Amino acid sequence: MSRAAVLWEPGLAPTGALFEEAVEHVVRKLGRAKPFPSTPLPDDRAAAVAALDAWAGGDVDWRGELRRYYEEHIPVRVRPAAAVNSTLRRLHASGARLVWATPGPAEATDVLLHHLGIARLVDEVVVAPSAAAAAPPGALVAGDVEALLELAGDQAVAT
Repeated sequence: MSRAAVLWEPGLAPTGALFEEAVEHVVRKLGRAKPFPSTPLPDDRAAAVAALDAWAGGDVDWRGELRRYYEEHIPVRVRPAAAVNSTLRRLHASGARLVWATPGPAEATDVLLHHLGIARLVDEVVVAPSAAAAAPPGALVAGDVEALLELAGDQAVAT
């Protein structure tokens, strides 16, 4: 396989709750140094990241604090999946270019990929609002585990 395979983070690694907890922590901790606006963040993670960047400006390092939170809490919230890892290894070995698409931020994704044990398999990380937005022309998109297994020619086995 010489194509690119775009892997959508929210469908392959459930990080939504972890991101929300991390943002609450960041706001609690860094909100002392720079008051956080009373308006809620957007539900869309990419838009929330943009809002956090606008709030922080150059005054506080919210991304660094979020990364530290992920490093400490990711083992409790996200578990590596053997089926996903083995499928990604097979795709990588077959010559597929693996593109990890994430709503962001990149600092959290870096921690996630290392935790999952797939950082060396991923050729590129693209921060985008959707897998389709991150996909180069002709790329195959795996939006969830079942699509990833299909992409690799596997069949999902009920566990």
